[in-house]
Amino acid sequence: KTVQVVPHLTDAIQDWIERVAHIPVDGSGETPDVCIIELGGTVGDIESGPFLEALRQFQFRNHPQDVCCIHVSLVPVLGVVGEQKT
Repeated sequence: KTVQVVPHLTDAIQDWIERVAHIPVDGSGETPDVCIIELGGTVGDIESGPFLEALRQFQFRNHPQDVCCIHVSLVPVLGVVGEQKT
């Protein structure tokens, strides 16, 4: 069976992102120009599913030029053989 993420959960995550993105952080009282969100963990884990889905939806909830998703991954090099492990 297909497991679906409860919609109000992803909405709550997106609302939280929008709320904290407007909190001044440098003492100037001004809204920050950029908000960086790091979503860590393993993509296949069920615990991170709602967060991944919320960020996927977030890019459609906002203007395309206002959201940028970057995937960063570790590609270790095995010392014994000197090859990258993928």
